Amino acid sequence: MDISPDSRRIEQLERENRLLKQGMRQADRMRRLWEDALTELKRAKATLEQRNQQLSSLYRVASTIIRTRDIDQLLSELLDVMAEALPETGSGPVGVFLVEPDGAMRLAAERGGSEEFIAAHEGMRVGDCLCGRVAKEGAEAVLVNDCTSDPRCTLRHPAGEGQAHLTLSMRAKEQVVGVFFCYLPAGYRIEQAQLDTFSAIANQFGLAIQNARLFAEVQEQSIRDPLTGLGNRRLMEAQLAAGMENASRYQTALSIVMLDIDHFKAYNDTYGHPEGDKLLMQLAAILRNELRAADQAFRYGGEEFLVLLPHTDLAGAQVVAERIRKAVEAHTPVTVSLGVASYTDGDSLDGLVAAADNALYGAKRQGRNRVLCRLDELSAG
Repeated sequence: MDISPDSRRIEQLERENRLLKQGMRQADRMRRLWEDALTELKRAKATLEQRNQQLSSLYRVASTIIRTRDIDQLLSELLDVMAEALPETGSGPVGVFLVEPDGAMRLAAERGGSEEFIAAHEGMRVGDCLCGRVAKEGAEAVLVNDCTSDPRCTLRHPAGEGQAHLTLSMRAKEQVVGVFFCYLPAGYRIEQAQLDTFSAIANQFGLAIQNARLFAEVQEQSIRDPLTGLGNRRLMEAQLAAGMENASRYQTALSIVMLDIDHFKAYNDTYGHPEGDKLLMQLAAILRNELRAADQAFRYGGEEFLVLLPHTDLAGAQVVAERIRKAVEAHTPVTVSLGVASYTDGDSLDGLVAAADNALYGAKRQGRNRVLCRLDELSAG
């Protein structure tokens, strides 16, 4: 049976329609595959950018830790790094609490906090509020969605109203040495990978802060007399040189007092060296009590001490020396002899100390338990 031209044309059109539909379905599949690939590529790009930012932050952290042992600089750098990683930190206070040996939580660095915010955290201790709990329990990272409703946020202040709160413990080995905190918009979400990076950054800074503290302790020990806690001769020379330079530059007064315990050897021989050590510590305490905040006392050696008096002329230094002499006489079983000298242009460090030392031994020659000034010693000679 012959097929009419119209029937063949219809069959051809139907076949072409089927092929067209197959092609459209294939094109649609290709479009979806292309869109999925593009989405995956964008996701991979975002992940790569995030990873690059994290690596950059970690590199910056490592670089900072290597080049500084100053705690204030370390904390400032930590706040900078976290501000870059979390631009939303600008919505509220950000800072660091350092855990002190007595359990106090000291607000060592902060940005964006009002006076009311700072006052609310005075006297804070380990275990208090969210940061204190993180310090106590050692959780690496805690994100509270809303400070207003979370019972762990016990210190109420306007900065926390309706805000999310991120805290990161800062560890040195197994010890929490500090807590980083920042306030974020309520309901703010952070992916776990980000939290892990933030925790790594915080712990790197925690280790650096612990090392900086140990370094500061070693430095302090190197310039302090271990018995009395006063500055040692090394620190005395540095501070005296700086004081003389300032006095010369700004034409201000500067004086020193040398003092020595009278008959200290006899006291040691009679009561023993442990009692002699107690006497030296007692004398150091008297010096701290009798001096101004700007004044400094040093253990020069043995039973000899030096007092540095900035912005004090010879007459004023004599008054201070007499006050010290009376306090020692009133509160200890011994007396002291004191020599006073004032800095004038042309004096060297050694020359100024020698002048006070000569005045001191002049006081001893005149009977001890007295104050003698440099000019008195020169006129007596």
